[in-house]
Amino acid sequence: MDFSTLTSSLLESKSLDHLGLISGMCNELGIEKQIDMLIPNPGCGKKISYGKLVVAMIINGLGFTSKSLYLVQDFFKDKAIDRLLGSKISADDINDDNLGRTLDALFRSNVSSVFSSIACNAYKYLGLKSSSLHLDSTSFHTDGNHYSSNNEDVIKITRGYSKDHRPELNQCILNLIIESQSSIPLFMEAANGNRSDKKGFAEIVKNHVSRLKNNFEINYFISDSSLYTPESLAALNESCHFITRVPEVTLEAKAAIKKAADADKINIDSNYSFVEYNSNYGDCAQRWFVIHSKEAAEKERKSLGRKLEKITNEEQKLYKSLTRIKFDCYNDATIRLKEFMTSVKLIDTSNCAVEKVKHKNKISYRIIGETSFPITSKAELEKYCGLFILATNQLDPTRCDAADVLSEYKGQHKVERGFRFMKAPYFFTSSFYLKKPERITALLMIMTLCLLVYSALEYKLRLGLKLYGLYVLSQTKRKTQAPTAKWVFESFAGIHIIYNRNTGSDIQSLILNLQDRQKVILQALGDIYAQIYS
Repeated sequence: MDFSTLTSSLLESKSLDHLGLISGMCNELGIEKQIDMLIPNPGCGKKISYGKLVVAMIINGLGFTSKSLYLVQDFFKDKAIDRLLGSKISADDINDDNLGRTLDALFRSNVSSVFSSIACNAYKYLGLKSSSLHLDSTSFHTDGNHYSSNNEDVIKITRGYSKDHRPELNQCILNLIIESQSSIPLFMEAANGNRSDKKGFAEIVKNHVSRLKNNFEINYFISDSSLYTPESLAALNESCHFITRVPEVTLEAKAAIKKAADADKINIDSNYSFVEYNSNYGDCAQRWFVIHSKEAAEKERKSLGRKLEKITNEEQKLYKSLTRIKFDCYNDATIRLKEFMTSVKLIDTSNCAVEKVKHKNKISYRIIGETSFPITSKAELEKYCGLFILATNQLDPTRCDAADVLSEYKGQHKVERGFRFMKAPYFFTSSFYLKKPERITALLMIMTLCLLVYSALEYKLRLGLKLYGLYVLSQTKRKTQAPTAKWVFESFAGIHIIYNRNTGSDIQSLILNLQDRQKVILQALGDIYAQIYS
C-alpha cells in the first residue's frame, strides 16, 4: 500500500502504550483459557466469553487511569483492542452489564478456588521454586449502601479495625499469600470487614497450608505477630516450618526482651545482632531469636522522648484530677490510689499518700503528694529500643540460623508491597462503589489477578535482561537489569497504531513511536510481545 496516497480522513490512530505487555502476559499465563475452562458457560453471548472479559478488566486495572469498573467500555474506545483482545471484539462488548455478569459468574464458581488454579499454573509456567510463603491482610473501605445476605458464603461489608485509618467507613478484608521468588500471589481470600487477623490467619492455616505446601514444596510459612497464637502454631507445626514475629505481650516474651537487653549479642552483620533462646509456647518447641537493629534503635530513641513526654503529661493530668476528689472513706481513697499507682507506666508515685481532711466538723480524705518522672526511666527504656523477637519451629541450626530467619522474615515486605500496589491512586479501587458483596468479592479477585500479572511480568523481564545480557535505563538514568514494571509501563507511553478507517484493517508494521529502549524490553520478554508491537 502506498501510504502517500492516503489522506488524513482515511486514517485513525489507536493507543497501545504498555497495554500490549499486559495482554502478552495474560496470554502467556493462559488466564482467558483457564477462566473459560473453569466457567464453561459461553459468557455474555457468543461473541465474548467470561475469560475475555476478565482479561479486559485486568488490562483496565493495570492501565493506571483510575477509571471505575463501569467506565471500562470508555477506557477501550481509543485502544488498539484487536491487539489486546482480538479482532472480533469491540469496546461496546465490554459494557457494564457483561462485566457485572462476569463478576457474578466468578463468585458462583468460588473466587478463591478459581484464583488458586490460575496462580498454580503461573507458578509452574514461570519455573518458580520458592523458599517461603508470606501471609498478610489488609482492609479496603467501601462507599455507598450494600445489599445484605443471609448466605454464609457472602462476606459482610461492615465496620472493623481499619488499616487505612478510616474506622468510620464500612470495609472488607483481603488475605493474601505471596511466594518469595517472584512476589506473585498464590492465594487470596475475601473476608468480613470485622474479622480479626488472629482468627482469620488461624482458619487459613487450618484449611489451606497443607495443600499449599504440597503444591509448592515451600520450606517456610511466614507472617507477622497475628499468626502467633497457640491454635495457628499447633496447625502449622503439623504441616510445615514457620517463621513469625512474636508479640511482646506475654510474660515469656517480655522476660526474653528484658534478658536480651543486657546480654552479649552475636553479630549477624553491621546492623543486626541477636541472642537465641528456646521456647515451648503453645506446646510447640521453638527457637526464639531476640534481634537488635542499630538503625531501628536509633530511630526509636529519637521518638522515645516525645512519647514519654506525652504519656507523662497524660498521667500527670489524671493524677491532678484524682487529687481533687474528696472521699468519704479512708479505704476508698487508699484503694483508688493503689489502682492509679498500678496503672501508671512512667511517673513515680512513691511520695503519694492519703490525707485526712477536717472541714466544718466534716471529715473526708484526699490524695496528696508530688509525682515525678525519674531520669532512670528513660535510660531503662532506651535499652529496649530496636529489639524484637522472631520465632521458628525449625530446630536444626545447621538448616536455619539467625541470619536465615531474619532474611526470610524480611521477605514479608513483598506482601505489603503488593497491598500498596493495590491501594495506589492510579488503581481502580474507586470501583468499590459496587453494592453487591458478591461482586466486591469477585472484584478483589480481579485486583489480585492484576497483581499476579504485574509481578509475573516484572519477574520475567528481569530474567530476560540477565539471560540476554541486556540493560535498560532506570529513573536515575543508570543501567539496570532490575527495573520495576511500573517504570517499564511508563516508558511505553505514546505508542500508537495506525488504522485505515474505510476497511478497518490494520496497516501492517505501521506502529508509531517504538524506540530502541522499548525494543530492548520486547527482546527480553520474547516473541509474543514482539508480535504485539510489530
